[in-house]
Amino acid sequence: MEIGGRSHPAFLRGSLSVGPRRTTHVVAVGDRVRVSRERGRYAIEEVMPRRNVISRVDPGSTKRDIEHVMAANLDWFVVVVSLAQPALNYRGLDRFLVLGEISDIPCAILLNKDDVAEEYEPTPEEIYAPTGYPLIRTSAKSGTGLSEVRALLEDKVSLLAGPSGVGKSSLLNAIFPGLELPTQPVSDATGKGVHTTTRVEWVPIPGGGALLDSPGVRSIQPFGLTGENLDLCFPEMAQLHGNCQFNDCKHRDEPGCAVRAAVEVGKISESRYEGYCRILQGVDKPEWWRRSIGS
Repeated sequence: MEIGGRSHPAFLRGSLSVGPRRTTHVVAVGDRVRVSRERGRYAIEEVMPRRNVISRVDPGSTKRDIEHVMAANLDWFVVVVSLAQPALNYRGLDRFLVLGEISDIPCAILLNKDDVAEEYEPTPEEIYAPTGYPLIRTSAKSGTGLSEVRALLEDKVSLLAGPSGVGKSSLLNAIFPGLELPTQPVSDATGKGVHTTTRVEWVPIPGGGALLDSPGVRSIQPFGLTGENLDLCFPEMAQLHGNCQFNDCKHRDEPGCAVRAAVEVGKISESRYEGYCRILQGVDKPEWWRRSIGS
């Protein structure tokens, strides 16, 4: 718990520690709370109403109705991916963006390690331009994009997420000198990232705002996502909502589909449409979400 810019230990008071039966955490990083103090200890008496939450289906449960809140009261959900080592995987990126969209939190994309970037055809910019997401190429080594990211994050509360090994902590250290977040190189044996951050951490930004640095994840299932609301989590498809011949169109084989028509003329990228179809295929299958975020 942070008070006046300093961290303090606190415990949950009485029945608050029991919490709702359908959630794994009563208090999440980013929550605003009412506290009391007695005998030198702080007690959390109440969790104030949340503006928003980023949450997923509890990865430790076999049921889909147990919510695991990762963070609360966010201004930005920033997805960090790598242009090399590990290589950019669009399917994993799409899954992260769906997590932000189902939570109704503005999303941004950081394309990290631009100094050693592989060639992509089409480019990430071409694929994601129709989404309207801010998209910034960055490099902790060369300094590319650091000032743009600083401007994006300052005076905001932002959760940074992405696969292991994409360089979130190194990037934050370069943008905000003095943070000294721990880092680790990508594994030579697997070519994948090694977990450095082990839990969501509240990191105050010099001058105002905060970063919530999350662990690199390999699988994630957005809480509340269904086959019926998935297309609304793709902004370029959501713009066409209601334009299809059938109200319950899933944009697969139905006649008069406005989304497929937009794909055919290039208004929606084939990559994004493929990502939508793959998520639709597995949206109700917990075992599908437990597969690597990079697949």
